[in-house]
This record gives sequence, C-alpha cells and structure tokens, in this order.
Amino acid sequence: MADFYLDHGAYGDGVVTGSISTTTLTVSAVTSGELGLGSELSGTGVTAGTYITALGTGLGGTGTYTITPSQTVASTTITGKYAFPLNIPLTWGEPQDGDGTATTKATASATISIDLSAATAAAGNTFSVMGAVLTCVASGATVNNFNAGSGTTLIDNLVAAINRTTATSVITAMSTGWTTPKIQDAVFARRTGNNLEIMTRAGSAAYNGAAVAQSGFTGVTGPWTFSGGSGGSWGYATVPKALAFLPSALSIAGYGAMSTRGPNAGFATAGDVVHIATNREVNVRFSGAGVAMVGKFVGTVTTPIEYRVDALQTIWTSNPANSIFAITRFETSYSTGQWSLGVGDYTWLNCPRTANGSYSLQMQVKYAGTGNSPGMIHTGSAGLRSRSTGVALLSLVSGLHDPIAITYGSVYAGTIFENGRVDVRTPANAPVSSTYTGGGTASCTIDNYVFDGDTAPSAHTAGALLQAASVSHSTMTFVNCKFNNFVSGSRLTASGIPASAQNLVFMGCQLGNMDLRGPTYSAAGFASQYRNTGIFAEASDPTRDFIADTWQGCTEWNSKRSFPTLNATLQDGVTPWSLRVVPATAASASLNLTPYIGPLVSKVNSLSSAARTITAEIAIADTLTFSLADISMVVTYASPAGVQYTETTYNASGGSLTASTSTWSAESGGKVSFVDGGTVLHNKFKLQLTTANSIASGSIITVMFKFHKNVTNTTQAIFIDPEVQVT
Repeated sequence: MADFYLDHGAYGDGVVTGSISTTTLTVSAVTSGELGLGSELSGTGVTAGTYITALGTGLGGTGTYTITPSQTVASTTITGKYAFPLNIPLTWGEPQDGDGTATTKATASATISIDLSAATAAAGNTFSVMGAVLTCVASGATVNNFNAGSGTTLIDNLVAAINRTTATSVITAMSTGWTTPKIQDAVFARRTGNNLEIMTRAGSAAYNGAAVAQSGFTGVTGPWTFSGGSGGSWGYATVPKALAFLPSALSIAGYGAMSTRGPNAGFATAGDVVHIATNREVNVRFSGAGVAMVGKFVGTVTTPIEYRVDALQTIWTSNPANSIFAITRFETSYSTGQWSLGVGDYTWLNCPRTANGSYSLQMQVKYAGTGNSPGMIHTGSAGLRSRSTGVALLSLVSGLHDPIAITYGSVYAGTIFENGRVDVRTPANAPVSSTYTGGGTASCTIDNYVFDGDTAPSAHTAGALLQAASVSHSTMTFVNCKFNNFVSGSRLTASGIPASAQNLVFMGCQLGNMDLRGPTYSAAGFASQYRNTGIFAEASDPTRDFIADTWQGCTEWNSKRSFPTLNATLQDGVTPWSLRVVPATAASASLNLTPYIGPLVSKVNSLSSAARTITAEIAIADTLTFSLADISMVVTYASPAGVQYTETTYNASGGSLTASTSTWSAESGGKVSFVDGGTVLHNKFKLQLTTANSIASGSIITVMFKFHKNVTNTTQAIFIDPEVQVT
C-alpha cells in the first residue's frame, strides 16, 4: 500500500492588481501566480464569495475575467485562490501540478535544453517528446506537424508545434496507470538563444530520464533526457471547466486526482490511500453539465482505493483545526448538472468528522436562481463506499432556494453512503428524475444519514425531497436515516415515479414530518416486469409508521395524518391506530384478474376450541360501490388436530357488504371522516366469516385482505381496523 497526497489549490493561487465593474474584473498587473476559472477572489471592497466564472481576454494574468456577483471595486490588490490550471503565465521550472508523492507541492519541473543552432530539418524528418511524434513538413504545419527550417527558425517551429492549442499526439505514460496527455498538456517549450528548452508541466522525479529524440535531422544527434524533476502533491481534486492546461479548449474535462481523467502525473492503484488536505475549497459552475469525482483510480473488491480527508490534520499539521474540504457549486439558473461520485470502481471515501463535529467533506450548492434545484448526488460505479469510521461524510447545502434530490443513476451492486448529512434549505419543486438518469441495474444504500430541513418555512408538497431515477431493476435503501426539521405535510418521495422496476426502501428511519409518503406506485400503469417493485418504509418512531406502495395498491399506517381509528392500539396498549388501503388507480393494474393482497393481521384465539366468527371493521370511501366480489377477507387457522384451513368471504357473484354501526374516532353524519386534500367521507361496513371447522384454542388466526377492484383516484381509500374480533 502506498500513500498519495492531494492538496487542492496548491499550484493555483494568484495575486494581482485589478478593478471590478459589474461582472467584469480587469487585471492590470500580476504580482505572483495566476487567476483562472473557479478562482475565489478577495481584497479590499470585494464581496465575499466572489469567484471567476469565465475567461475574457485574461488567461491567468492581465486582461479581463467574468465574475459573480455583480459589484463595483476600485483598483486594488486582489488574491485569487483555488484556480483551475491554465496555460499562462508560466514560471519556468515551476510545476503546475504534482504527482501525489509528497505532502508539499512539487518544487521543480523536469527540464531539458537542446542546442539546435546547427540543426536542420526537412520534410519527413521527425521529432519526438516522450513518445509523442511530430513530423516535419515543408510548410503549413497543422496538427502533429512542424515546419521545416534550421537554427533558430527550426527551434521556433518546434516550439509552436509543441505548444499548439489544437489536439496533438499523446506522450508515453511514465509508468503503469499514468495519464497519457496530449503533448501540449504534458510539457511546455520555449526558445532561449540557440537552445530548445522544454519543461514538464507536472513535477515528478519519474519524468527524469524521459527521452527527446529526432530522426533525419542534420547537424545534431540526440537523444536527450529530462532531468531535475521533483515530486509533490496533486494540486487539483477536480477541474470540470478546463481541459487540463489548454486554455483554448475550455470544456468539461474532469481533470484532477478525483476525476475521470485523472492527473497528468502519478497514479494510485488498489490498496493505496489518497490523503486529502483540508482548509481547501473547489469552486465550480456547471452550466448544465456534471463533474465526476473519485473516477480515475480503480481498486479491487478486497483492496479498494481509499480517499481519506485529513479531518484531524494529522498529515497537514499546519492547517487550522476543524478545517474541512469543500466543493462549492454556484448556479444562477436551473441546471441538469450533477455531482457524479464513484465513476471509478471499488473506491472508498473516508471522511471522518473534525474535532468539533463538522463534516470534513462538504459538497455545497449555492443557488441564486428560481425554479428547480441543481443539487444532485449521482453515483455510477461498482463498490463505491463512503467509509467514515462511524462518523460523518457529506453535507450538501442548497443555498438560497431549492432542496437537494438524491438520485442514483447507473449504480451497481455494493454502492453505500454512510454517516452523512444532507442540509435542505427552502423547498420548491424537486428535479424531474428522468432528466438525470442512466440505464442499468442499480443498487444504492444510504445508511445513517441525516436529512435536515434546517427550519424550512414551508412544506415540501409541490415536489419531493427524494427522487427515484428511471433505472430498470434498481433499489435505493435508506437505513437508520433521520428526517429532521421539516414542516408537517412535506412529501417524502416524488408523486409521479414512473412505472419502472425500482424500489425505494426505508428501514428503521425516523421520518419526522415527511408526512406524504404515498400512494405513488399504485397510481402508475402496470407492466408485468415491474410487479415486485414499489416504495416500502418502516419507521423507527415509537408509532411504528409504515407504508407498502406497489403497482397494485398502497397500504400504510401514518400517525401524522390523523387516520380514523376504532379498536386497535399499538403495543403500548394506549395509542390507537388503523390501516389505510388505496387500491391501484391505473386500469392496467386490472385487480379483477390479479387482486391486490393488502394488509395481513393476526389474532390469537383466546377462546376455547370451536368454530368461531371472525369480524373485521372497515370504512370505504362513499364514492365507491364495493360488493363481496370487490373486497374479501381470507382467514387461515389451525384445527385442534393441527390441520390448517383457509376460508374466504369472496363471492364472485357479488352480494352486499354488511353495514356496521361501530363508532370510529372521526365521524360526520354517521360516516367516517378523513382529510385528504379535502374532507372525504367513508361508509361503515364489516366483513364476517364463520369458520366451517373448529379453531384450536391458543392458536394464531391469520387474516388477509384482498382487493379485486380498482379505484378512480388516490382519495378513494379503505380504512381497516387491525383489531379483528373473534367471537
């Protein structure tokens, strides 16, 4: 196992003189370093949270940059932190990144100096840098070419070819797993007198000895080798807005030690640990696209790669105590971009809390727009696990407007998020799940997370806190999660999840005021391959709330919604409860052919062995006309001889239900009353069955309810008193 080190922003700070007019920063002089996309700006009069969103005429030094937010600042000294890597300005011999082999940044690039004063190159000759081959042409050189010439002219032609901003040949990897970047992203060339000088953009001792060679030149031989390079920390966690060091191609590239492309130098492999420095922040603006993290390096099932945040400052002891590593996404308008965690297989995120309990890895969304939230976690790998030694992982903050939804896209078996937190600010519509999805079998577990409404002023009713992705055969399981500080009436899951093979499972969760939990699937159309999917929740609250919502129907006990009750009480013997059933509303579910098997309750026969009458009290929405062919009770019992019998009230020919005179907790005009958008009244009935055989004294009687008829809408429910009577 080897240790590697990631210190985001180690190479990107810049100090300049500049002024700001609305959203334009004009830099007139550079004191040190460089500015770039994502640079967080500070200085006299500069608004806190100001950052560079786009390049103008400036490419790191003097020139213009687009910033946010709008402001006016007179000429002053401005410091830019955490910039993304750019091409210029460039200090000769100083690396723009490292290879991850040291806690401090690399201090020296590998360099080479070649005297070409007597050299001449003709068409067909070649010049190679670390295996990247450039071919000489008579004139009009394009990609992977350089113009013929001699002496200083030849040197200038080679410099132009090596530093060309268009795509060129890639270098040979220094060792197994290393990135093979384009030649202009790997090295930078210049002419000094009669010498062609080349430096590596990243510092690493592994570059020492790498070759530069020529073929066909006259007046010079070679090959030549690089020397003087030193290793150092990786300087970029993820760079979504710059194609490594190439300023003319500012596109989503995913450069960085936690990105799909990875750094240009160095490589972690199975069993290695990548330590991440705190007191650092990555500022990004997605503009409709996502960024992949934990992507380049791949572990194995038994030896994953671990990304460990230095939460207790044991590696970087000079960092302030309780400092964190943050990735802040800024948005001013609706975006379909997403955080993409775990594109690399078998990776662990180890992000313990700091000494004062702060979350050491925080992924934040600062959003100044209106409409839907851009904040997402999107996972897409096998074996991703957020291991946090029993403490905490993530904090997502939707700054000004909308909630954060979690989706799981193409997540393969074994993906787990543990011990984290999602801070949800002002609620509004959650994102449309299908916008963010991918195909494939998905499996994701959210274990011991806290979802905090953070004193949200209104309920999450228009949308939902959690969105399921449209991914076939997928399961998202929430274990021991808490939903805190939400306003009563908030919706837990999207109300229009498509009829696809996906499950949302909540086990032992504290649902709090996430009151609206279904029906969802029972309102969707039926597809045979999706028959075993739905939303299933079992709360750890003392009231033991639960819901089972499938394509055929929904059964729930929800203490937050004031269900009408009759005889049944919880295990405390005091708190009343009941069951609410909503059969499928979609005609394609066809309950007449395949009835919805709803709640199953049991009762001990405390009477003597004899034939008994089983009675279940029910209340049916008064807009429904149900008969004995539409709702039935199935009773299973054992005789004194131990023979099991099953009998049912079902009558295919119909027949009227028996009216009941029992008094429920909430009645109006002799009908059971329930508020579901508006007041819904229910007629009182009872299902009764007298057994044909004796029921053994002390044995368990099982009662199952079946529903053979669809309803029109989700307010047309049936309430069942779980305390069936045995007489």
